[in-house]
Amino acid sequence: MDLGLGFDDEDLQVPHRSSKKNCEGLCYTVKIYQPEWFELALAKINEENQQSTFKLETDQVPHVYKMSGDIHYFKRNYKKASEQYLTALALLPENNVCVRQDLIESLSRSYMYLGKMDESYALAKNLVEEMSTLDEARQRQSLILLSFICISSRKWAECVDCLEKLCYLQPYYAHNWSQLGHSYEQLYNTESNFCDENVTLECQIKTLTCYIRAK
Repeated sequence: MDLGLGFDDEDLQVPHRSSKKNCEGLCYTVKIYQPEWFELALAKINEENQQSTFKLETDQVPHVYKMSGDIHYFKRNYKKASEQYLTALALLPENNVCVRQDLIESLSRSYMYLGKMDESYALAKNLVEEMSTLDEARQRQSLILLSFICISSRKWAECVDCLEKLCYLQPYYAHNWSQLGHSYEQLYNTESNFCDENVTLECQIKTLTCYIRAK
C-alpha cells in the first residue's frame, strides 16, 4: 500500500516571504511617554486655566496618583508618598477592591517608615477586617501586612493572633511557623513575670512546636 511518503523537490522548497510588512490600515497609534510621565501629568492637572497635554479619564486619575506615590516610596520619600496615596484613596471608587487594598498597604508601610506606628497599625488592622469576607488570597495578604507591622512595633500579642490565622490559611508555609514561634518566644519573654507556671510551660511548648513545623 502506497502511503505517499516520498518527497518531490517542490515539497522541500521554502516559499519566499517578503520582509516588508504592509502596515496600512492599522488603527493603532503608538504613544511614547517620558520616564515618570505621571509626575508631569499631575503637575498639569494641578495647574489652573491650562490645558493638560495628558488627556486623562476621570477613573485614571487615582492610578496616576498611585504611581506617583510608588515612585516616591521607592525613593524613600515616605512623606510625599503617603500624601499621594491618601489623594488616590480619596479619588478611587470604593468598589475597586484590588487597588484599594494595594493603596492602604502602601500607605500603612509609609506611615511605619515615618515612625507613625499607631496610624500604620490602625490601617493594617482595619484592612484585615475589611478583607475578612473576601477571598483567601486577600485575607492572607492583609494578614501578612498586619504581622509585619506588629513585628516592627513589637506588638507581640497581636502578632501571635495574626500569625495563627496565617498558619491556618497556609499550614505548609514554613516562614509563617517560624515567625509565629519567634512571636511566642518574644511574648513569653515580655510577659513571663506575669504568667503562672502552667501558662509559661504552654507558651514554651507552642514555641517549640512552631519551630519544629518550620523545619
